[in-house]
Amino acid sequence: SLSEVGLAVSSRTGRVAVNAGVSGVFLYDVRTGAPIGDTPLDYSANSSALSANPSFGGSLQFSADGSVLALGGFDGVLNSWNSATGNALSPPLAAGPASLTQAISPSGNFIATTNGTNNTTLWQISDNDGDGTTVLNTQVNRPKVVAIAPGGLLIGYISSGRRVTIARVVVGKAGNNAPDRTVTIPGSGSLQSISIDALGNLIAAVSQDNEITITNLATGKTRVVDSLGTQVKLHVALLLSPNGRYLLARFALDTLRGGGIIYDLRTGKVAWYGSIVDRNLVTSESGYAFSRDSSYLAVGGLHGKIMLVHLPDGKTVRTFTVDADFASALAFSHDGEELAAGDVAGNVTIWNTRTDALIASYAGERDFVSGVAFSADQSLVGAIDPAGEMIVWDTVTGNALSPLFETGLNVGGSLSAKLAAGPGYFLTAAADGSVSLWSTIPAMWIEDLCNEAGRNLTFAEWTSFDLLGPYRKTCAQWPPDGG
Repeated sequence: SLSEVGLAVSSRTGRVAVNAGVSGVFLYDVRTGAPIGDTPLDYSANSSALSANPSFGGSLQFSADGSVLALGGFDGVLNSWNSATGNALSPPLAAGPASLTQAISPSGNFIATTNGTNNTTLWQISDNDGDGTTVLNTQVNRPKVVAIAPGGLLIGYISSGRRVTIARVVVGKAGNNAPDRTVTIPGSGSLQSISIDALGNLIAAVSQDNEITITNLATGKTRVVDSLGTQVKLHVALLLSPNGRYLLARFALDTLRGGGIIYDLRTGKVAWYGSIVDRNLVTSESGYAFSRDSSYLAVGGLHGKIMLVHLPDGKTVRTFTVDADFASALAFSHDGEELAAGDVAGNVTIWNTRTDALIASYAGERDFVSGVAFSADQSLVGAIDPAGEMIVWDTVTGNALSPLFETGLNVGGSLSAKLAAGPGYFLTAAADGSVSLWSTIPAMWIEDLCNEAGRNLTFAEWTSFDLLGPYRKTCAQWPPDGG
C-alpha cells in the first residue's frame, strides 16, 4: 500500500510511475504489473532541506516518448531515470531552492526546471553516467499582478514598479501582431493593482499607498481618482467597466472586513458604496461583475444575497440568492440576459436577469469558486477555484466537461485564480502571473485528446464529451482500430 503523492503515466510505453513521498518513487510496467529497475528507484534529496524526506511531493513527469522519467522535488532537487531500466540518467541535480517544476524536451535529452525564486535552468541529460550539464540559466521576472480586459482580448500586467504593459491576446499563428505597449504611471510608490478597459484606452492603477489613478493612453494624461489614505493597511483591487466609465475599487482589511466603491469617472462622483457594516453587507471576498454594456453591476453580499445595481444611479433593481454564505464570483453572459454566480460552497447558479427565473444550478467538487465566466457563444460556463482547478459545463445538457480543462495551476491563496472568456477561448490567470488559454471550440479539442491519450478514443470515451458530435476516428495519424 503506497501513500501516493504524485502519479505519471506513459501511454506510449505502458509504464506508470508513483511518487510515494517518503517511501520512494516506484516504476511499473502496466501490462505485466512488474516493477522496473530497483524498487524504489535510486534518488537523492537536498539533505539540508529534507534529509529524511527526499524529494517529498514534487512534479513527476514522463517525456513525450515515455523514455525518460523526471521528478522535480519540493526540495529543489531534480532526479531523472531511463524508464526502461530504472537507471539514473545523471546524479541528482541541485536546481532549487524549493518548489521545483520541470519540462522534458521531446527527445528526452534536455530538461528545463523552474524553482521557487523564478530561476529557469536548462539541463542536458546523459544516459552514460553524465553529470547533468547546465546549458542555460536565467532569472524569469514573471509579473505577479495580471488584469484581463473585459471581452478577453487584452491583458495588462505590472512589469516593474509603476510600469504597466498591455498585451493583445493572440490565438494561432495568424493573430494580430501588434506590439505590446508599456507605459509608466506617474506618481510615487509601486503599484499593487491595475485594470484596463475593453479597448485598452484606460489604465486604472492603485499604489501601495492606496492612491487610485486613471491614465488615458490617447492623451497620456493621468489624474487622481481618490486616495484611501495610509493610516490603515489595505489591499485594493480594481475593475474598470467595459466602456471605461465606471471604476470599482475593492478594498480589504482582512478576510472579512472590506467592501467596494464604484466611481463614475465621467462625473467624478461615487455611484455606489458597499461594506460589511452598511445595509449592503458586502465582504472583502464578495464577487463583482459589470454587464457588457456597463449599465449594471452585480454584487455578492452576505447570507447568499446578490444585488443587481443599476448605474449610474446606484439603485438595487433586483436580488438573487445562492444557498451559501455569499457569492464569491459573478459573471454576465455576453447578451446580458443571464447572470452566473459561483459561491463559497463550490456551486454555480445561473439566472435570467430580466425575469429572475432560475436557469440552471451546477454542483462542483471544490469548496470555493474564485472565478466564473460564460463562453462567447454561451454554450459553456466555467468555474475556477483558488488552486487553479477549473470545471466547465455544457449549458444545454448540464454535463461537466472538466477532463478537457484541467488547468494544472497551483497558485493557492483566496481569490487568486481568475477566469475570463474571449472569442473561442477561456483565459485563466494565476497569482504567480501565468496566463493560459483554453479553447471553447470542440473541433480544437480533438488534437489535444489525441496527444493526451496517445491513441484513438473508444466509443465510450468519445461520447462522454457531449460537444464532440457523432463518433469518428479521433486521430489522423492512426487507423481507426489503432487503439
